[in-house]
Amino acid sequence: MDRPYKDLVGTAQFTPMEPYLELKFTGNGRGLISVEGKAQDLLSEDIYLRFKLELDQTDLPAIASALKAADPT
Repeated sequence: MDRPYKDLVGTAQFTPMEPYLELKFTGNGRGLISVEGKAQDLLSEDIYLRFKLELDQTDLPAIASALKAADPT
């Protein structure tokens, strides 16, 4: 996730071994980050939520820290 923060352009993906949460961050080169994701129920592949949102590049360090804390491997 460092690349979209430093360069303001590029893509970073969070795809853990267990596919319960997938996130894709894409920078537009001007500080806007598009986030596409999928959150899935632990017990069923049929129950999931897909979402897309936009945030500012300055939000990325806090998000990266939270993701690393949730999955430190």
